[in-house]
Amino acid sequence: MGQFMARLRSSISMTPRFSDGWRYSPEETAAMVRAAYEHRVFVKGGGTFKSTPEIEDNIRKAAQWLGHGRSLGLVLNGGLGNGKTTLAKALGDTLRILRNIYPEMVAAQDYVRWYQREDERADSAMRSKFLMLDDIGTEAVSVKSYGTEYTPVIELLYKRYDTDKPTIVTTNLTREQFYKTYGPRVADRMKQMYSWLSFNGESFR
Repeated sequence: MGQFMARLRSSISMTPRFSDGWRYSPEETAAMVRAAYEHRVFVKGGGTFKSTPEIEDNIRKAAQWLGHGRSLGLVLNGGLGNGKTTLAKALGDTLRILRNIYPEMVAAQDYVRWYQREDERADSAMRSKFLMLDDIGTEAVSVKSYGTEYTPVIELLYKRYDTDKPTIVTTNLTREQFYKTYGPRVADRMKQMYSWLSFNGESFR
């Protein structure tokens, strides 16, 4: 029974991200993501990329997730201004150049507003081939429509996972804060669905 359950979990949660494979080694992928990260730092402020062991480790792990990981989602969590969104965008740049995939970046607060207004952009986010959902935890967790309560962002993440659509999430919440904000059921499922990378260094701002 134990072997059966292990194979069952693997068949459900180990869906390949790219059906035709990924031609680059983990080292090559990490080097390209790092170059994209450095370029993003320069474009944003014209400054020099200040490397830290944590940033280098997270770049390596994020690159591993992108090209060779199996979980459909990646959560980048940590404090303000410590590189989460920059890394998410660097992953997007890498996808754009290597795979001609243009990830859609959406702020969590914007998505909830679109959801409430039945804006077509909410549907676009749901269908996006590769979505980056920025700053979750700042949005209204639940909203009411005609007396029924909905949790737009969580429903978005669940549906994208259920339809095998990769998603990168950034949040300022720690895992403990995420647990308190969204509840144990959601937090536990997110832990199963997504790989997590934490940013604990000081702000670069």
